[in-house]
Order: sequence, then structure tokens, then C-alpha cells
Amino acid sequence: FGELEAGATAPTTLASGSKDKTVRLWDLASGELLHQLDVHHTSQVRGLAMLARPPPLGPLLVSASSDFTLRVWDVASGTCVETLTGHTNSVTAVLSAPGRVVSCSDDRTVRLWGLPEAWK
Repeated sequence: FGELEAGATAPTTLASGSKDKTVRLWDLASGELLHQLDVHHTSQVRGLAMLARPPPLGPLLVSASSDFTLRVWDVASGTCVETLTGHTNSVTAVLSAPGRVVSCSDDRTVRLWGLPEAWK
């Protein structure tokens, strides 16, 4: 495993992000690795945020990376459902807020991303 850079939790899942460009999803009860998401980011993962959604929808995870992107993941399936672009330098942190995602970057900007209705 790479050096841990970020973490986030949902009711039953822990997400970890690493310098090795991966996001891993873990079952909190058993400690079992559920998914390793390592084919999308091209640089280290710097931040993670969970987006809660009402049942039967499960949570989404947003990862921030030094590759200037944020990726939105379906936690249940481990699939990337969207890539958010717009920063011109490393994305250093991400925060979830009701109906939004907030990111900050080494490009000296903070961006507010609205969420599509299908994600809510």
C-alpha cells in the first residue's frame, strides 16, 4: 500500500487515498477490502469526501488528486461516475456540503460544484 494521504467514512465503509494513486474502500465491520480504485487518477490522491444519499441510493465518494481532477465514485460498485475538471494545479482538499462539493487547489482557487439531481 502507498503512504496514506486522505480518509473518509460512510456508515459502513471507510475510504483511504494514497500517494500510490489509489483509492481503497474498506468494510468497517470486517476490515475487508471491498474495492481498489487504481485506474483513474494519474497522481497521488490528496483528499476524500463522502456524499450521503437517501436509501436506496448508497453514498458517493469524491476524490481529489494532484492530477488536477476530482473523481466521483459510486461506493457500492466502485465505479467512477464522473470526472470534475477545472483546476489548473493539484487539488489539495475536498469537502461535501448539502447538494454540493467544495474543492481547493494549489492554483489558489476554491471551487463550488453543484451536484446533478440524479446524484442526490
